[in-house]
Amino acid sequence: SCDLVVGADVFYDDGHLTPLPPFAAQLLKPLGQLILADPKRFRFSKALDDLKVHFTLQSHEEKSCALDQEGIEEFMIGAGYKEQKISIFRLTKN
Repeated sequence: SCDLVVGADVFYDDGHLTPLPPFAAQLLKPLGQLILADPKRFRFSKALDDLKVHFTLQSHEEKSCALDQEGIEEFMIGAGYKEQKISIFRLTKN
């Protein structure tokens, strides 16, 4: 069991939506924390609803993240993207 589980950009695939919340809960000790950073892709609201079954949201903040050439996805090239907002969530196990 862990005190802390950290994940970044884990909801880019539909296959992660259902198994990730119970898996993270299983890894954590009773008072353990889950910290997730995500660019809020189109699946994110469903992922957050699924997380709330196993976790309580303690805090949410948004940070702007500058994108270097390696961080720019194909659809961003030529579209003028220079930064992306990242949501950072701290959750505790229910």
